[in-house]
Amino acid sequence: MVIDPVPLAGSRDARLDGLLGGTPPPYGYDAERAEEQRRYHDMMPYIDDSPCSSPRLSSRSRSSRDTLSSGSLESSKSAELDLEKGLEMRKWVLSGILASEETYLSHLEVLLLPMKPLRAAASTSQPVLSLPQIDTIFFKVPELYDIHKEFYDGLLPRVQQWSHHQRVGDLFHKLVRTHQGTALSISLTFLSVIG
Repeated sequence: MVIDPVPLAGSRDARLDGLLGGTPPPYGYDAERAEEQRRYHDMMPYIDDSPCSSPRLSSRSRSSRDTLSSGSLESSKSAELDLEKGLEMRKWVLSGILASEETYLSHLEVLLLPMKPLRAAASTSQPVLSLPQIDTIFFKVPELYDIHKEFYDGLLPRVQQWSHHQRVGDLFHKLVRTHQGTALSISLTFLSVIG
């Protein structure tokens, strides 16, 4: 059973809750919440799963078809509502990613806390761990922290100032490129050890 901590008043979790107007879904299964989500999902607009589509594009194309076929003001309002729902859904998904990144960063911070004292103790006459052991235990943790902190710091203001013009693909692209470099470094280190 996973227990989510209650956010403290000044914590980043509390700030996110205030920003987002709701919290990401809790872990575990809640039948009432599942039924509520199913009803909400049934009310949401259809969003094409193809890689080039977005709620915004899907709503626009539907709006064009509706306006051309009926020409009514009602279908135009419906398309605007669909666009707004799609925008809210994108913000909600990105808010969940932001919350996950925040949790990940806090876990990496916990790992970083003992590194300096252990490194300092490694140069004494009776070290707790040797420097190679410390490097093995905390392999790439500082680099991972820096990568994800930069991603989080870039994503947070974009979610805070959310609009239909807001884009985040560049942040994800940079995150993937940086991780590919880290993964290559890890692979080369592994191969040098076993080879």
